[in-house]
Amino acid sequence: MTLVAALLGLPTSADAMPQFARKYKLPCTGCHDALAYPRLNDVGYKFRRAGFRMPENIGQEELTDFSTTDYFSARVQVDNTTDVTREGGSTDSSNTFTGQLSLYALTGSFQKYFGSETELAFTAGGEAEIENAYASVVYGSQELWFTTRAGVFHTFDGLGGSDRSLGPSRPLIFDLTPNHNQDTLMRMAEQNRIGIDVGLQWGNTSLSVEVVNRAQLVVEDGEVRPRTIGPDAGGGKDLIVVANQILGTHSGLSTYWAHGRVALPIDAAAFTEGANLDTWNNPYDKFGAFASGGAGPLLVLGGAQLGFDRALEPGGGRKRFKSIGGFVEMDVALRPFAVGYVRADYFDPSASLADNHIFAGTIGTLFHQDWVSITPELQIRRLPDATAASLIVHASVIY
Repeated sequence: MTLVAALLGLPTSADAMPQFARKYKLPCTGCHDALAYPRLNDVGYKFRRAGFRMPENIGQEELTDFSTTDYFSARVQVDNTTDVTREGGSTDSSNTFTGQLSLYALTGSFQKYFGSETELAFTAGGEAEIENAYASVVYGSQELWFTTRAGVFHTFDGLGGSDRSLGPSRPLIFDLTPNHNQDTLMRMAEQNRIGIDVGLQWGNTSLSVEVVNRAQLVVEDGEVRPRTIGPDAGGGKDLIVVANQILGTHSGLSTYWAHGRVALPIDAAAFTEGANLDTWNNPYDKFGAFASGGAGPLLVLGGAQLGFDRALEPGGGRKRFKSIGGFVEMDVALRPFAVGYVRADYFDPSASLADNHIFAGTIGTLFHQDWVSITPELQIRRLPDATAASLIVHASVIY
């Protein structure tokens, strides 16, 4: 049931930040794909890479005088989730209502070359999390520029098939971790890291190299989890390389390689109780590739991930194993304010084990108007020993 619980966790999503529309007097579709809002289009992707300014404005003074509303936004999002799990002939169901407040403070471009992003998330239970808190420097021209950011940031800023999901759920390869005989804890999406990112943008091609602190182990809600924005664990660093190629207004290719180590508990149960804090190091590598393309009202996306990890054997040895997964998604613009989507997912947490793969099918519709969006979504998952379904109604208001 641990895997079921992980799959039924609180979903996350992202929306447009309206302070940029206020500052540059642009509609949302200036930076976001009109066919698959809120994904970025080619203009929005380069705008973010250029430190929240148009590439042609790199090295130029700000177009407008400083206004607080041009650098601050706030978002409220709520989710009502109904979960049904059938396992071993019995059925369990639950319904949860969750909420989150996100504040975007001092997010935008400054002077000729500088930028920053600060995103703080507060749950209904009073918990706070730093989603982003970094400063950036951009130098060059609109044809070729170099960028550096330091602080807390999302390690994988992709486009197309690797960009944000339309609905509240994420593809399985972003949400689940390799698991041979214990959770390896590390995943690419939604794990914010502290470190430095150095990159370049040459026309429609981008490359970023990131050096980030290694994750620390913490116990939260009776589970071992990684803390990815604290000091180094063991003084080591992880390396992430991300490349993106824009192919059109809403088409592109993305790849990444992540290499690092994470300390895993020798005995997870004893670790959570504080009885045995001994750990061992799992060196991991993750490779991902994504693509998107379409015509008219149709957009097709897909991606795959291959991972290599180690498993601790009873005698103390290390067994190398691989994980593999992927997804295919189709988005259809139904109206100027509505997008329908359907996604098929597959994930095998350890190819060395039989009958442990996971399938998922997701269908939903995103309704959006100005700064308001509502997304009903149904996802059905087939696990090794259970079938789980979630009906989520996600609503978001941002200003």
